[in-house]
Amino acid sequence: MAHELSEEPDGQWTLEERLAKALSAVGKRDEALAHFREAISLIEAMEQSTVPSEMERALAVSMRREAFEGMVDFLADIGRPDEALETSERGRARAFLDAVNESQIDPHGELTPDERAREIELTRKVAANRQSTAALSQAVNELDAFYLEIRRSNPAYAQLRRPELATLDRMQSELAGSDSAVLEYMLGDVRSYAWAVTRKTVRLAVLPARKEVEALVKAYCDGMAAKVTALTPQSTAREQRDRSRKLYLMLLQPLADSFQGVAHLLIVPDGVLAYLPFESLVASGQPERYLLERYAISYWQSASASLALRARSSGLPGAGKALLAFGDPDYGKPGQGTERGGATWTAIPHTRDEVLAIARLYPPGERVLRLGEAATESAVKKEDLRQYRYLHFAVHGFADEANPSRSGLVLSQGKDGDEDGILRMDEIAHLRLNAELVTMSACRTAVGRLLDGEGLLALSRTFFYAGARNVIASLWDVNDVSTAEIMKNLYIQLKTGLSPAEALRNAKLRMLRGRERLWQDPHFWSAFVAFQ
Repeated sequence: MAHELSEEPDGQWTLEERLAKALSAVGKRDEALAHFREAISLIEAMEQSTVPSEMERALAVSMRREAFEGMVDFLADIGRPDEALETSERGRARAFLDAVNESQIDPHGELTPDERAREIELTRKVAANRQSTAALSQAVNELDAFYLEIRRSNPAYAQLRRPELATLDRMQSELAGSDSAVLEYMLGDVRSYAWAVTRKTVRLAVLPARKEVEALVKAYCDGMAAKVTALTPQSTAREQRDRSRKLYLMLLQPLADSFQGVAHLLIVPDGVLAYLPFESLVASGQPERYLLERYAISYWQSASASLALRARSSGLPGAGKALLAFGDPDYGKPGQGTERGGATWTAIPHTRDEVLAIARLYPPGERVLRLGEAATESAVKKEDLRQYRYLHFAVHGFADEANPSRSGLVLSQGKDGDEDGILRMDEIAHLRLNAELVTMSACRTAVGRLLDGEGLLALSRTFFYAGARNVIASLWDVNDVSTAEIMKNLYIQLKTGLSPAEALRNAKLRMLRGRERLWQDPHFWSAFVAFQ
């Protein structure tokens, strides 16, 4: 019916959604559900027909998020939490899932000499236009179009099939374990939802509307990111702890019974919740404890994406060497800094000590360090990164929320003139890794542009396209001294055989329970979060 009333794709799905809501209002559930499903199918078809870049695909679903929210509301009302959860998955991180799938085709694999020359020309053009937003955007778009053309000309591209979305059965059998639970959120204009999935159960909780959640999360995260010193008033700490309690009561308490006996929470955030370090929340009980003290916590883009990443890495041989680390890049003369990417970068005093402390945990033959002038962008690209189990970057990072592809890690520029010293998101995506863990002990490497349903377009997610299985990144500007300490303890824990999420938890607990009282504040230990 909607197809007859509107030939435009946007008009078609909008009409289908309106029909669904109208039929729901008069109690015609089956007909309403059919129209909701048709609206979402039309949106998915539109997303597939866009230019297949991550941003374009993400926007296609993000701009039409209301259809997914409407169907979830409807399914929750009629008591079908499992289908509501599966609908949430259909509207979540689809661009990320497609990018992970397509990353199996390496655009660098078999370039002709002419194509290689064109790639070098476009890369230099990007480097040369760093100071002009318009020129840089055009240069980046040209490079993206080049890689798209190369990828689509590969015969394997035509054989790709979209990964299957996570059903409740798959989430319970393949993701939730005897000691783990999946916690997925969806924020809505009228009400929000949280699902707790364990091996045998699924529970749905209704939460406050998006605006109420956003207001409290923003106030809390702004407080967490604020600099903390010995002179910070006690009243500020009390206010933050009060917000922490309220967030726990709002977001976790309704489902707390589902976590009995669980040791690991696998959290799929939505919207502004992507900025929230859940481990810093104060859980109710006597005595009160941080969530960190109860669970290891890791974050996912979506359950479907996690399944795809696990399938991709299944059966791959382990890396032969332990560690490749970059630190203490050359940012110019002391006290002056260097201008790159529209900002001035100065040396980070303790990153060399951080890298050396980590390196001492491994025999010389299992580690490679790139420090000072040697910590170049070219060194990253020329290294066979598939040899290393752990990649560590103790460098400046920056997030461009207006244009995520310009976000990057700031390294030494080097002397060859072909690189600008900034390892951008699109360049990271074209690397090839076999890393159990990539760690960015830099500022704000887990933040980026936030899109409804898609999540954060951030540096952290780009390393998954390159082949990483886990990524640790930061949510705000971090103290370099405390960061060096937490990173050293992270790798000590990894050497015992713990997973990255468990190792990070133990490293944070050491800081929380350590002798340095100032560092016990969650500002210092909760900035770093684990993605998998």
